[in-house]
Amino acid sequence: MGSCAKAPPLPAFEILDVPDDEISVTFIQRECNYLQALEGEIDTSHFGFLHAGHVDPDDVPEDEPVHYTVTNRAPEYHIADTALGHAVRSLPRGRPGLNYWRFANFLFPFWSQAPNGEFGSHVHARALGARSTTANTMFCFLRWKAGVSAMTQPQPAFKEAKPIGGTGRGKQIPAEHEQIGSAVWRLAANPSNDWGIDRDAQRKQHDLQRNRRHPPAGSGNHREHWGRSPTTPPSISRHRIQMITRTRRRLLMAAARCATTRVMRRCRGRRGVPWSA
Repeated sequence: MGSCAKAPPLPAFEILDVPDDEISVTFIQRECNYLQALEGEIDTSHFGFLHAGHVDPDDVPEDEPVHYTVTNRAPEYHIADTALGHAVRSLPRGRPGLNYWRFANFLFPFWSQAPNGEFGSHVHARALGARSTTANTMFCFLRWKAGVSAMTQPQPAFKEAKPIGGTGRGKQIPAEHEQIGSAVWRLAANPSNDWGIDRDAQRKQHDLQRNRRHPPAGSGNHREHWGRSPTTPPSISRHRIQMITRTRRRLLMAAARCATTRVMRRCRGRRGVPWSA
C-alpha cells in the first residue's frame, strides 16, 4: 500500500539481513482464518495445555525447555503496545534462582515472531495472511538455517529418551496450489484425516465423551469459546484474553483509519492489490 511508483522498504527484521544462502523460505497453507493462525502464534501459553497437556513435569529433564512449560501452564502475561504492534512476554516460573521468559511479537500488518528458541540463534519471522480466505490462509516462514531453534533440534523427549507426543515439528505434504515461485506445502495432519487424531485412544486414555468432535475446518471466530480451566487463576485467563482482544482492536483501528484516507484508493488497479473502492 502507498505510492504505486515506489514500494516501501522491507521491515527491518534481522532475518532479512542474513545472507540469502542461509535463509530457509517455506510457504505453508493452513486451513483456518489468518487471524486464528496469528493468535496461535502469540498465545505462548497454548503449548503447555494443547501440545503437552498430558506431560508430567517429573518425567521431563530439567534442562528441557518443555519442563518449564508444563511446570507452570498458567504463566504471567505482560503486554506492551509498540509503534508497530505489540510484544507479549510470559513468565512460566523456572527452578529457584532462574526465570524462564517467552517473548512473542505481533507486527503490523501480518508479521509474527513465535518464541521457539533463544534470541541469539532463533532468527526468524512469519508473514501470515497471504492469499487468505475465511477458511484458508498461507504463511511464509523465514528462518536462519544456521541458527539453533525448535526447527533444527530433535523432538523433545522424556527422561527415558522417548519422544514427547504432541511436540513434533509438524509433517508437511505438497499442496495443490498455483505456483508462486516456490513449493507450497500443507500440514499432513488436516481436516481430511481428522488431524491424525486417534479417537479410540482418546476415549480409552482420557475418558472423553464418545461423540465429541473437533470444530469443522474454517470455523469462524463466532464459534469460539473463551474460558478457563478450574486450575487457571482468573487473572491469568484475563491476561490471555486481553492479549487477543488488543490484537484485534489494533487491527480494527488501523482498518478504520485506512478507510478514511486515500491510502488504499491510490493503489487501485495495481497488480496483486484488488481494492475495489
